[in-house]
Amino acid sequence: MTEAQEPRVILEAGNLLGESPVWDERHAALWWVDIHGHRLHRWRAATGHDVFALAEQTACIGLCEDGRLVCGGRFGFAILDPASGQRTVLEQPLAGATQLRFNDGRCDRGGRFWSGTVSESRTEGAAALYRLDPDGHVSRRLEGVTVSNGLAFSPDNRSMYFADSHRREMYVIDFDLASGALGERRRFVQFEADWGMPDGATVDAEGCVWVAGIG
Repeated sequence: MTEAQEPRVILEAGNLLGESPVWDERHAALWWVDIHGHRLHRWRAATGHDVFALAEQTACIGLCEDGRLVCGGRFGFAILDPASGQRTVLEQPLAGATQLRFNDGRCDRGGRFWSGTVSESRTEGAAALYRLDPDGHVSRRLEGVTVSNGLAFSPDNRSMYFADSHRREMYVIDFDLASGALGERRRFVQFEADWGMPDGATVDAEGCVWVAGIG
């Protein structure tokens, strides 16, 4: 790597469990959440760091056209207005669950918000992947997961990448942008022990997959 590509710390945020970084190019702002800290963070080079308290544990966020955020909370989905603090609760598919919560999530380019769950007890296959449609409908799209992570989409919208951190596996899944349907799931990469576990991921303009290896 050249000197210009070396990773560097831009902010000591003090997160307990930082997750779901989302870049808002319209406002030159980086958003993310602290799951265990119940905080929403925003960093802008021009104005600095802002922190917003959250009413519940929140694991992932996505940008809405009107400036609000779609959120994957502990039990389900909500829309949050950071400016006013107003929170509109949507469907809660995990209501009443004690060992499951939502985890990593991302919007596709059709405006759907995808978020997977995690088994906090690490019960094999207890978690799943859910899809929130723009009309508010929620459906379970993939089962047999333990720790959902690594959601990302290819530039041509034909592939979804998805990881099960517990199994150290990352998958590539056939994806149809028009319908939001998922097709065949194939192993993309098996993480070696010294790579850590696959966590957050993204895909660059050339189609290369970048993955955070934790641990």
